[in-house]
Amino acid sequence: MTVISCSSDEPQQQNVVNTKTTFGTRSISMEIQNEINAFEKSYIEQFSVNNPNQVGVFGYKTMILAEKNKDVVKWVFKHHKKEIEAQRGTFIASDFSFYRIYFPLHTAIVNLSGQEYSANEKGIVQLPVQLSRVSISDLSVTGRIKSNKVTGCASNIITDNKIILKDELLPAQLRENTFIFDMGLIDCCKSGQMRSTPCTQNHGSYANCSDAFGI
Repeated sequence: MTVISCSSDEPQQQNVVNTKTTFGTRSISMEIQNEINAFEKSYIEQFSVNNPNQVGVFGYKTMILAEKNKDVVKWVFKHHKKEIEAQRGTFIASDFSFYRIYFPLHTAIVNLSGQEYSANEKGIVQLPVQLSRVSISDLSVTGRIKSNKVTGCASNIITDNKIILKDELLPAQLRENTFIFDMGLIDCCKSGQMRSTPCTQNHGSYANCSDAFGI
């Protein structure tokens, strides 16, 4: 995995693309988008989703950076670059406007062309037949397998062994046989401003998703 190194803080004035997210639309420069593309390609390769009988499902959450938070992340990146690279799941934009944490969709329940399958802990779905072609509209995530690491929350339908989402998740991107999901913003620590279920309510005896999955 390659973590992109620092560059100028000057705002990009051209080649801007709009990226639709769970909570709206934000602008990302073409330069940063190219960095994301390279990072995602490298990140996915470590999971070896290259079998025609497999698809991969991965997600990311985004932390928007501004003012002193941007300076803090700059300092951390400068002094702990090796540790960040070793995590193989942290993307930091070269202008330090945001960072992303990428992760497999652990034991996700997916609907692929009308059939239900389960991903393993690495976000890999083993299929009974070889895929000839897949499009971004063919797959959605409808829930996940219930476990001591994920217990569900009030907005879910919880059965003995499944956690069904109120609204299915749709992928933001498809890279070959790998679907990537925008899981929204990291904002569970902002009191009174939460736009999603805090992970502290979704992981049973674990404090949060970082503890549950070692992120």
